[in-house]
Amino acid sequence: DFSWFWSEDNQHYLDLYKETAEAIKEADPSAKVGGSAINQWNHQLGGGTADLNTELIRYAKQNGVPLDFVSWHFFSIYKNDLDQAVQRYQTELQGMSTELMITEWNNPRDARNSEYAVISMAETFSYFYLLDLNKHAFSAFADFGFTSDNTDYGLIRKDLTIKPVFYVFQAFDLLTQNSDGVALVIIDDGLRAMVSKKQGSCFDTVFWNIVSTQKSVPLDVGSPITSLSSFRLKTGPVPLTLSFHESTLDLVIDPYDVVTSRICVS
Repeated sequence: DFSWFWSEDNQHYLDLYKETAEAIKEADPSAKVGGSAINQWNHQLGGGTADLNTELIRYAKQNGVPLDFVSWHFFSIYKNDLDQAVQRYQTELQGMSTELMITEWNNPRDARNSEYAVISMAETFSYFYLLDLNKHAFSAFADFGFTSDNTDYGLIRKDLTIKPVFYVFQAFDLLTQNSDGVALVIIDDGLRAMVSKKQGSCFDTVFWNIVSTQKSVPLDVGSPITSLSSFRLKTGPVPLTLSFHESTLDLVIDPYDVVTSRICVS
């Protein structure tokens, strides 16, 4: 949707998509085809009357063109940007079995290089969960040189220094591994948690505090706690000692911090 990606108009894109998708399906009917990997969900090409993905969905419907997924990029800290895209696409896709995918996402640049980086990432994972967007690709694993100080896109820097956001990404990834189920918990107006039930009687959790004051909250986990290990991630993994008594965890989280914990109960 930028001139250095595509210099023709909307109809040329749709015609090329049709030819490409049909050729792929002819070669391999099981292959998944879709698009348009637009940079922002509401961007248009010349000659279009709506955003490119909406045009693509309508074109596929009208012309019987294969469309297994609709994809776009998300570089924002605002859930409303995702809400609008998902609502628009789901409305247009009624009657079709087409998936939604985020094929690139990251914090915007001002958030990537700020004290809000770790909570912005945590918030985005919660947005994906709430909107059932289960297929999304982070951009990118390592910095690749858009800025001279090497603090741009990556989870790690060019000198292989690991950024705090790497550990947040890792913590959310681990929630889904060998899990019996994941849930989002809104503890109060500033404190969130993602909780994953693991095999046995343990839970992996990611807590994050989105406000500028420390949060100190007693949490009843429902059963007596037998073991607890925690790390704060705002500046990298730093061991955090949290107290507990019976089934109550005394949760303390600093402003704009993320804490990962494994809680085992009897």
